[in-house]
Amino acid sequence: MRAEEIRQAIAQLTLSHNTKTLGNLTVSLGVAGFPQHGVSSTALIQTADAALYRAKAAGRNRVVVAP
Repeated sequence: MRAEEIRQAIAQLTLSHNTKTLGNLTVSLGVAGFPQHGVSSTALIQTADAALYRAKAAGRNRVVVAP
């Protein structure tokens, strides 16, 4: 739920550069938790990374929790 809140907050940001408004921001997040997705930091990072790539492949701008 927190990752989705972060995703939504980023989508509401308005950024500008040299007085020009930039386009909408999006973010994809992969989420993994201890111990269900791994018992070491390396395993958790790898699992979250795989979830991130699934989020991007599914169309980006989303949160995917590791299975």
